[in-house]
Amino acid sequence: MAEPTINDLGACQQCGECCRIPCELIPSDLPPLLRQFGMSLPEFFQERLIAMLIGSRACADVVLMMVPVKRSTAGERFNKLLADNEYAHAAGTCVFLVEKKCAIHQFKPRGGRLLQCHKITGSVTIRSPWDWYFAHWFYNQHLFEMILPGIAGVFGELRSVFQQMSRAAAWYGYGAEYYQWQRERDGIIAHRLFPLFNGAGPRGGFFVMCD
Repeated sequence: MAEPTINDLGACQQCGECCRIPCELIPSDLPPLLRQFGMSLPEFFQERLIAMLIGSRACADVVLMMVPVKRSTAGERFNKLLADNEYAHAAGTCVFLVEKKCAIHQFKPRGGRLLQCHKITGSVTIRSPWDWYFAHWFYNQHLFEMILPGIAGVFGELRSVFQQMSRAAAWYGYGAEYYQWQRERDGIIAHRLFPLFNGAGPRGGFFVMCD
């Protein structure tokens, strides 16, 4: 899969506006960050990262992805390890943003390096397609097993349900069978996946990013 390109029409003014939405990582972004902070992946994840669910273009499959966590306006890290609707819609900035400057600019994750600022391009902020990140993470789910041993089994169940949802939609449209599998998906996320990350069910629901 070809990498997205940067539409560079100007220089970053370091206003910090783009960093209100933490940028996406790919697995190869992690090693230099771990070396920079002298942390193991589980330690770094607990302190600086959050997991998100992303679906393939047809939503026929799903993976976990890591992004930098948000920090609240009071400067506190959001107390979540897996994103939900409450987290997604909360005001805040990337935890690596310090005085409107990226504190990890030298090791900035791929999502940040490919970001197109609307102040530079004259259009809305554009990020790389979710399917591009999906391709990078699909074969790297073992990284989450390092963080939470045993998650592979739960995630395998979730992946199977997503595939059933896709088949139902393709064969019968968005009918009763599709919504039955959707409820099954919701139950696995709420009662199996969220407790692994946060110790309790989601307070504000959850979301799955699909291209």
